Amino acid sequence: GWLKFLLPVVTHYLQASLEVEHAANELAERYEEINLLYTTSEILGRTVSLEEAAKTILHEISETVGASRASILVHEPSTDTLQVVAARGVATNTAPAIAVSDDCSVSATVFRSRRSMIAEAGEMLCDQEQLYRNGAMLSVPIMWTGPDGSRPLGVVNLSERRSGQPFTAGDQKLVEAIATQIGTAIQNARLVRASID
Repeated sequence: GWLKFLLPVVTHYLQASLEVEHAANELAERYEEINLLYTTSEILGRTVSLEEAAKTILHEISETVGASRASILVHEPSTDTLQVVAARGVATNTAPAIAVSDDCSVSATVFRSRRSMIAEAGEMLCDQEQLYRNGAMLSVPIMWTGPDGSRPLGVVNLSERRSGQPFTAGDQKLVEAIATQIGTAIQNARLVRASID
């Protein structure tokens, strides 16, 4: 009799405990995301150097998402290539440029389509990206919206997640929000450079 009485009570208690734990984990993740957005705004507000800002922001994004390898590529209009301005897990100066027209490159595809993409392990492998890619890669376009509409300025890539978990739609949305801020920083750096010239 006691077993019949206690079984639903214990089941309800365990279910409530799991829900509380899930809510606490969700809250911790949201806190990390808000903290990342705040930190990114702070970094962009106190620096003029694109390379310095990109390196610091890339470190913060990688830590929040848990990626061991990452890169920020910026479009160079004169050569129509994507140049690595910041990287994690590889020296920036060793990473080759990627032609925007390259069909096998995830970065070039995302830049051209202006849409985020999660390329699974073994999918769209490209020699130029092998230094900052290991397994699945989340790639997000860096967009800037001006008076004449929005245009892509570059790409943010994240790969080799330490947890071994796949990238999620939540990760994608978070990186998209940061990429918008990076786009503003790139445009500001270009305007400063043009003004100095």
